Amino acid sequence: MCYMAETGDIIVGVAWVRIMNDYGHVDDDTSAFAFSLLKEYRNHGIGTKLMNRMLLELKN
Repeated sequence: MCYMAETGDIIVGVAWVRIMNDYGHVDDDTSAFAFSLLKEYRNHGIGTKLMNRMLLELKN
C-alpha cells in the first residue's frame, strides 16, 4: 500500500508499507513502513500527513 503527495504533476513524497523478507524483517504479519520526501518539501508537515494517513489506514 502506498500514499503519494503531489503538487501539480510532481510527486513530492510517498509513504508505503509492505511485507518483505529483507533487513529488519520481523515476521510475515508485520509490515515495513517507510516514507520519503523530496528535500525541498521537507519540514512543511507533508511527511507527518502521509504518516498519519497511513497509520489511520493500517488501523482500519
